[in-house]
Amino acid sequence: MTNERSMRGLVFWVLSILLILSGSAEAQYDTLQRPLKAEDLFRSKMPTQLDTIYYPFYDGVQMIEVDHIDFWDRKIFFLEQIQPRAMHHSMFHPMPVGNEYFFRDTTGTIVKAFNTKYDLSTLTKRFREIPIQRRTHGFRNLFPYHSSQDYKGVWYQSPQVLFDFSGFYKVSTTYAEQASTHYTDTDFGQVKEVKYGLIDSLGNLVVPMEYDAIIPYYTYLLVQKNQQWGIINYRNKIVVPITFDAYKFDAYSLSIDPEKTLPVYFMSGKDPNNKPNDFTYAAIFLPQQNELLTLNHYDEIYRRNSHRLDAETNRAVFYVTKNNKKGLLSEDFQEIIPPQYEVLDLQHKKGLFRVAREGKFGFWNHDYETIIPLEYDYVEDFSADSTALVLKNGEFYRIDVDNKKKDAGNLQPDWIIEPLHFRFNPNYCSVRYVDLLGIIDTTSNRMILPMVYHQSFHPIQVSHFYTKHQSELEAKELSTATPFDMTDELLFQQNKLILQHSNGRFGVMDTSFEILIDFKYDKLEAMSVNLRYLLYSRNGKTGAMDYSGKELLTEKYEELRYDDHYEQERDIFKVKRKGKWGVVNFENEILLPCEYDSIKFLGHWNRPKEKLWVVGKNERFGVVDKDNQIFVPFEYHWISHLESNNLWVHDEANRRYKVVLRK
Repeated sequence: MTNERSMRGLVFWVLSILLILSGSAEAQYDTLQRPLKAEDLFRSKMPTQLDTIYYPFYDGVQMIEVDHIDFWDRKIFFLEQIQPRAMHHSMFHPMPVGNEYFFRDTTGTIVKAFNTKYDLSTLTKRFREIPIQRRTHGFRNLFPYHSSQDYKGVWYQSPQVLFDFSGFYKVSTTYAEQASTHYTDTDFGQVKEVKYGLIDSLGNLVVPMEYDAIIPYYTYLLVQKNQQWGIINYRNKIVVPITFDAYKFDAYSLSIDPEKTLPVYFMSGKDPNNKPNDFTYAAIFLPQQNELLTLNHYDEIYRRNSHRLDAETNRAVFYVTKNNKKGLLSEDFQEIIPPQYEVLDLQHKKGLFRVAREGKFGFWNHDYETIIPLEYDYVEDFSADSTALVLKNGEFYRIDVDNKKKDAGNLQPDWIIEPLHFRFNPNYCSVRYVDLLGIIDTTSNRMILPMVYHQSFHPIQVSHFYTKHQSELEAKELSTATPFDMTDELLFQQNKLILQHSNGRFGVMDTSFEILIDFKYDKLEAMSVNLRYLLYSRNGKTGAMDYSGKELLTEKYEELRYDDHYEQERDIFKVKRKGKWGVVNFENEILLPCEYDSIKFLGHWNRPKEKLWVVGKNERFGVVDKDNQIFVPFEYHWISHLESNNLWVHDEANRRYKVVLRK
């Protein structure tokens, strides 16, 4: 055993030395290199010359390969070792399109050439002094002939993965020094349009140079043509139609089994004109079965880490999403559950699926049969005592697997609760459980928005509604006025949509496109603090109304102002009547009568959240509270703000000074 290990070690070191020595093949066009020294084996150096490889004659033809790919690879390796940086050096030194390939006959004449800028006559002269019996010795030619079961060609191809075509060689309509990436002419001077094909080791063109890209894929070739992807074989026969916008390998099928090939997904663009990188899963090619399966244009296909449903049947599933709804595929990519559910999670403690559709939660068993109806606003996993916490009609309690109600006890929902943006009702909070999000009214424990959102409060439903009904909106000359936000999402839940007509006027419709408020307003804005009301502007007049078009304020005012910058002002309007200003609330109750020349909220720091206004009267300014009681007498020419007990005021010359108020 010891001798066997020693022999293995010796073979390893011999092969290692051969690998190193193989890098010293003849330089391009037979340029001589200096002898290899021992210290060179351990010193990293920038490569300065390309290697030229002379293959043995076969059937009267010798192939000569100028190895630009290996030279580029050694250069990038040197730069990464000596000058490491955040961005890979290959981003600044793009890979060449390939190697140069020359073919000469027994007279020394170059009869074919690929990926080169030189003509045959020039190449013949350059190689005239190279003996026709010249061949490169080294590791890559220790075993020059390969079994036809392993390789289609005579010689093995480049060690670069993207050039490993099992004995065939990638050629193009340009020359090897050109970069393989498609930059514009002003970037690096590269040719933008490059077409690729394959030759065999005798110089015969087996795949014509008509493809935008060719990538080796087991016994097939992934190809791109006219910006579309598909699969051909080495005889240039179509295996998968070249009609897809992108491709993606099935990472979940990775295996150490060399006989197990990796399936590839083919993608279609949702909207190639506007979102070229937004794709759906249109098909999957199974190379072992040589079969293309059509998929239902899913947005996402994935497996969970523990995707096995049960140990007895060893069943597995793929999760799919489409339009933010989840479904299931079997292991052979057949649709088991259509993507119609916001939540579809396998809970391994009890072997049940937690399911939600249209904001209502329940549970399925392994056979996708409902065992607990989808009637809850929120459910958690079953715990060790075989009960789960649920929320229904504003009440938290527990249920068992038979859906029997149990007392909640001291259990609290395992969610994170956070306040929303300051513009919203202070009683509304976001709730987050794992990756589910919703909005709850903390005063009643009722869900304002169902827990069907993922990752963020992006207005998903509104966006998809407009996308789906875009043609109908355009036919009615309607569009959205601003980017969607949470106000739009909340209104959408109430079946209300604020739209703008092509004539610039605003109105309100429901999701059936029935008009709730005519399109006659210069501006319409939802009051996010109270979504029952709208602010409007029409013919220079501002006002507030509900979604039936009824005026919020029964009295007629010359002007109405609403400001939500300060929390204390979000439930009031400043109103003007007969040239004087006052304050009313949403119920039209008068807080300050219309008797002041001007009115401004008194910004104050480090004080309780009081409703205080700076008001002007008879060319003097003072401060009043929500009951119209004088907080600061009318003695000053201007009052700017209140800091704790310090009132900052201005005198007649507009000089600012501080007045200390009594506590």
